[in-house]
Amino acid sequence: MQVGHRGEDLDKAVTFRDLTESGIANIGNINSVGTLIPITDVGSQTAPPEPVTLTAAATFTNVLLSWAGGFKHSLVAATEVYRSTSNSLATASHIGSTSSFIYTDTVEPSTTNYYWVRFISPAGVPGPYNATAGTSAVTSSINDAIPDATINVAKIANLVVDMAAVTGTLTASQVSAGLITSNMVDAAGISANKITMDGNIEFANTQSGVQFGKTSLGDSQAGAFFGRSGGVAGFNISSSTSGIYADSAGQVALNNVRLYTGSAGSAAEFPNPGTFTLNISSISTSITIIVIGGGGGSCNAGVYNPPYGKLAGASGTASYLKWYSGLNGTGSVLGTYTAAGGAGTAAGSVGSNRSSASGVAGQASSKGNYSGGAGGHGSFGSGGGGPAGTDTFNGSSNAPVNVSAGAGATVSQLITKPNGAQSVKLFVGTGGAGGQGFSQFIGNNDNIQGANVAAGGNGGNGFVSVADPNSGGIEVDLLSIVNRLTAAGI
Repeated sequence: MQVGHRGEDLDKAVTFRDLTESGIANIGNINSVGTLIPITDVGSQTAPPEPVTLTAAATFTNVLLSWAGGFKHSLVAATEVYRSTSNSLATASHIGSTSSFIYTDTVEPSTTNYYWVRFISPAGVPGPYNATAGTSAVTSSINDAIPDATINVAKIANLVVDMAAVTGTLTASQVSAGLITSNMVDAAGISANKITMDGNIEFANTQSGVQFGKTSLGDSQAGAFFGRSGGVAGFNISSSTSGIYADSAGQVALNNVRLYTGSAGSAAEFPNPGTFTLNISSISTSITIIVIGGGGGSCNAGVYNPPYGKLAGASGTASYLKWYSGLNGTGSVLGTYTAAGGAGTAAGSVGSNRSSASGVAGQASSKGNYSGGAGGHGSFGSGGGGPAGTDTFNGSSNAPVNVSAGAGATVSQLITKPNGAQSVKLFVGTGGAGGQGFSQFIGNNDNIQGANVAAGGNGGNGFVSVADPNSGGIEVDLLSIVNRLTAAGI
């Protein structure tokens, strides 16, 4: 009983060592060997601090407790550990003390226990408990785990897996009903940085799809939706002010959307007379332009003065490109590039009225060309061709045109977009009309009754093109596209 193996703790004997190590007494000096001297100074009666961050890690039969808040603190000599089977400090019992900051408690498997700790000062003064509520620990049963092993076939009614590595291929046929549903996945979702597929994603419901900020086709908030809403499939990509919508019901909508004419360097070409406007991309810093004026028309084959019918060809009109500070050709003009029209051929620019030679070709422009006479029309700003002569008899008024109609001027260069420019307005000039042809009566002594005066050829209409060599073509709005199609006769 004195050593504490049997009986009650109150019957256990106390040794000199117990008293000296507890700080209650000291061994006497050389003159009083074998005597005890009581210690009257019991030390500071200040309570130690409160332990913090108590954690409890349970295995099958052990609970490892750890805490902080008293390491090397002068008022912390030991830590008392308390345990209860309910979360009530009033029912907790002292299960041990330690001078360390960890403690291992041995308990039964499949049990739940609650723990508290408090510090004891060198003077034996207890401090506050770490918390009112206990820190729980649940030990496992033997059925909760299987040691490392290879299992060929297993039937498990309920399985909770903290970590799993599947080295083979998991297919839908290996899952009940051939389908992996959200209730089989924690938090009703699959999270992945990247999913690589070789096949299709099929949405079975009438309200389903891929969502990026939008939840349906009709959602007006910024984002994107690809899928079905009420059985109608389509997509909707938009910001708060613009977007693109298309669905299987045939509805297509472009709201404040600008389109590009093509890839970098792809030109927007305007070969027909008229005025056109392009809104320029904000990332465009330089534009390649070609501006060609309308070609001049050729005179007709007449050689006599009126009323016998020699008529001049008209000059072509200029083409131009203008930069504007606002969208759609509005605001201030920030720069202009103009290509003049070609000169028409003066009336009577012909050879002998007895010559049957061919008429000369109009001058070719930088883009168009013209070969031969016979009153042909020029192309892309080239001059109109002159008609040939006809060897009739003396007095014939049909003679070969021997002066070429002028081609329209060309401006072709890479230009820097003026600061603040948002749009360009383009004007394509018209080719000059050729001198009119007609039949006339020639009397007097020549006996020629009805010589034909051949008409001169028209000059070719002008031409304008613009191209962004870097940023993917010229940005245009839908109205610009419609205007271009209209001008092209489509």
